[in-house]
Amino acid sequence: MGNEVKTNVGMGCYEHNDRTVVATCPKCGKFMCRECAEKYKSKLCESCENERIKEEEEKAEQQKARVKNNAKANVETSKKQLRGVIIKSAIFGIIGILLGMDSGSFVNGLIFAYIFAALPWGWKYVKNAIDTGEWAWLAAWTNNIWLLVFGIFFKFALAILIGIFAMPIGIFKAIKNFNDAKKMQENINKNYK
Repeated sequence: MGNEVKTNVGMGCYEHNDRTVVATCPKCGKFMCRECAEKYKSKLCESCENERIKEEEEKAEQQKARVKNNAKANVETSKKQLRGVIIKSAIFGIIGILLGMDSGSFVNGLIFAYIFAALPWGWKYVKNAIDTGEWAWLAAWTNNIWLLVFGIFFKFALAILIGIFAMPIGIFKAIKNFNDAKKMQENINKNYK
C-alpha cells in the first residue's frame, strides 16, 4: 500500500475520518480512503456521483423530449403531405368528372377524373424536362405557330401519361409515410414513458 497518504488527525477520508487517504475526488477534491475511492467506477465521491447521475438523468429526459417532439413533428409533416396529395388529386379529379360527365356518360366522367387527377403528378416531372420556350422559339423561327401549340400539347400529354403511373405511386408513398410516422411515434411513446 505504497500510494496511501498518511495525514494528520482530521485530514482523513471525508466519510471515514480514521482511515488513510489513498485518493481524492477528481471533481471536488475530497480525500477518500480505498473503500470510498473504489465505490464507484467514476472514482467520484458519493455526492459528486449522485450529482453526475442526476445530470445524466436530466440529459436523458431532455433527449426523450426531443425524440418525442421530433416524432410528433414527423407525423404532422406527413399528415400535411398526405392531406395535400388528397386535396390536389380531388380538385383535379372533380374537374375531370365535370368535363367527362358533359358527354353524358358516368364512365367517361371517371376516366376524365383519373386523367385530370394524374395531370399535376406528371407535370411535376415534365415541367422542367421540356422547355416550352424552345418550342416558342422554333415556332417564331419557322413562322409556324402550330409548333408552339404542338409543344404545349405534347408537354400536357406527356404529363398525363407519366401522371397516370406516378399518381398511385405518390399516393401510396404518402399513405405509407404517414403510417410509418404514426407507428414510429407510437413506438417512441411506448418506449419513452
